[in-house]
Amino acid sequence: MADCLIDANFIGQEIDGLGESVTVRVVTKASFSKYGDVTETTSDTESVKCFVNYMSQEDEEVKSGVFQIGDIRFWFKGDQTIDTGDRVYHNAKWYQVNNILPIEISGTTLLKDVRVSKI
Repeated sequence: MADCLIDANFIGQEIDGLGESVTVRVVTKASFSKYGDVTETTSDTESVKCFVNYMSQEDEEVKSGVFQIGDIRFWFKGDQTIDTGDRVYHNAKWYQVNNILPIEISGTTLLKDVRVSKI
Protein backbone atom coordinates (compact mmCIF):
# COMPACT_ATOMS: atom_id res chain seq x y z
CA MET A 1 0.00 0.00 0.00
CA ALA A 2 1.26 3.47 -0.85
CA ASP A 3 1.92 6.03 1.83
CA CYS A 4 -0.53 8.87 2.16
CA LEU A 5 0.73 11.98 0.34
CA ILE A 6 -1.15 14.27 2.73
CA ASP A 7 -0.05 14.35 6.33
CA ALA A 8 -3.10 13.62 8.50
CA ASN A 9 -1.73 16.04 11.09
CA PHE A 10 -1.90 18.85 8.53
CA ILE A 11 -5.66 18.48 8.13
CA GLY A 12 -6.15 18.22 11.89
CA GLN A 13 -4.15 21.40 12.41
CA GLU A 14 -6.24 23.23 9.81
CA ILE A 15 -9.46 22.13 11.52
CA ASP A 16 -8.07 23.18 14.92
CA GLY A 17 -6.99 26.57 13.59
CA LEU A 18 -9.86 27.46 11.27
CA GLY A 19 -12.75 25.28 12.41
CA GLU A 20 -15.73 26.14 14.56
CA SER A 21 -16.41 24.72 18.01
CA VAL A 22 -19.43 22.44 18.40
CA THR A 23 -20.70 20.07 21.06
CA VAL A 24 -20.85 16.39 20.17
CA ARG A 25 -23.40 14.37 22.13
CA VAL A 26 -22.74 10.63 22.09
CA VAL A 27 -26.06 8.81 22.46
CA THR A 28 -26.28 5.32 23.89
CA LYS A 29 -29.67 3.66 23.82
CA ALA A 30 -29.65 1.93 27.20
CA SER A 31 -33.04 0.23 27.39
CA PHE A 32 -36.71 0.24 26.42
CA SER A 33 -39.69 0.72 28.74
CA LYS A 34 -42.58 -1.72 28.67
CA TYR A 35 -44.31 0.79 26.35
CA GLY A 36 -41.41 0.80 23.89
CA ASP A 37 -40.01 4.18 24.92
CA VAL A 38 -36.25 4.44 24.61
CA THR A 39 -34.18 5.44 27.60
CA GLU A 40 -31.04 7.19 26.40
CA THR A 41 -27.74 7.73 28.07
CA THR A 42 -25.77 10.66 26.70
CA SER A 43 -22.39 12.25 27.20
CA ASP A 44 -21.33 15.60 25.78
CA THR A 45 -17.94 16.69 24.54
CA GLU A 46 -17.77 20.45 24.21
CA SER A 47 -15.48 22.58 22.03
CA VAL A 48 -14.95 19.94 19.36
CA LYS A 49 -13.47 21.62 16.30
CA CYS A 50 -14.86 20.96 12.82
CA PHE A 51 -15.57 22.67 9.51
CA VAL A 52 -19.22 23.61 9.02
CA ASN A 53 -20.50 23.53 5.46
CA TYR A 54 -23.80 25.23 4.57
CA MET A 55 -25.10 24.15 1.19
CA SER A 56 -25.93 26.89 -1.32
CA GLN A 57 -27.42 26.94 -4.80
CA GLU A 58 -23.92 27.03 -6.32
CA ASP A 59 -22.91 23.67 -4.81
CA GLU A 60 -22.85 20.75 -7.23
CA GLU A 61 -24.51 18.48 -4.65
CA VAL A 62 -27.47 20.90 -4.52
CA LYS A 63 -27.68 21.05 -8.30
CA SER A 64 -27.67 17.26 -8.51
CA GLY A 65 -30.32 16.91 -5.78
CA VAL A 66 -28.18 15.29 -3.07
CA PHE A 67 -28.69 18.31 -0.79
CA GLN A 68 -31.14 21.17 -0.61
CA ILE A 69 -30.23 24.84 -0.20
CA GLY A 70 -29.58 25.48 3.49
CA ASP A 71 -28.68 21.89 4.40
CA ILE A 72 -25.68 21.60 6.67
CA ARG A 73 -22.91 19.06 7.09
CA PHE A 74 -19.88 18.89 9.33
CA TRP A 75 -16.33 17.84 8.52
CA PHE A 76 -14.57 16.38 11.56
CA LYS A 77 -11.03 15.10 11.96
CA GLY A 78 -10.60 11.48 10.94
CA ASP A 79 -9.98 10.34 14.51
CA GLN A 80 -13.06 12.09 15.99
CA THR A 81 -15.41 9.67 17.73
CA ILE A 82 -18.88 10.16 16.24
CA ASP A 83 -21.50 7.64 15.14
CA THR A 84 -24.87 7.55 13.43
CA GLY A 85 -27.53 8.59 15.96
CA ASP A 86 -25.21 10.95 17.84
CA ARG A 87 -25.99 14.66 17.92
CA VAL A 88 -24.14 17.87 17.12
CA TYR A 89 -24.97 21.24 18.74
CA HIS A 90 -24.09 24.20 16.56
CA ASN A 91 -25.39 27.76 16.43
CA ALA A 92 -28.03 27.10 19.13
CA LYS A 93 -29.50 24.13 17.23
CA TRP A 94 -29.25 20.35 17.63
CA TYR A 95 -28.62 18.11 14.62
CA GLN A 96 -28.91 14.32 14.46
CA VAL A 97 -26.16 12.39 12.67
CA ASN A 98 -27.71 10.40 9.82
CA ASN A 99 -24.69 9.30 7.84
CA ILE A 100 -20.91 9.45 8.10
CA LEU A 101 -18.71 9.25 5.03
CA PRO A 102 -15.03 8.73 5.79
CA ILE A 103 -12.66 10.56 3.44
CA GLU A 104 -9.68 8.23 3.10
CA ILE A 105 -6.38 8.21 1.29
CA SER A 106 -4.17 5.11 1.36
CA GLY A 107 -6.15 3.60 4.23
CA THR A 108 -5.91 6.68 6.44
CA THR A 109 -9.16 8.44 7.36
CA LEU A 110 -8.36 12.13 7.00
CA LEU A 111 -11.88 13.55 7.47
CA LYS A 112 -15.34 12.42 8.43
CA ASP A 113 -18.07 14.01 6.31
CA VAL A 114 -21.00 13.98 8.76
CA ARG A 115 -24.47 14.34 7.23
CA VAL A 116 -27.14 15.55 9.63
CA SER A 117 -30.76 16.62 9.95
CA LYS A 118 -32.11 19.28 12.28
CA ILE A 119 -34.01 18.03 15.35
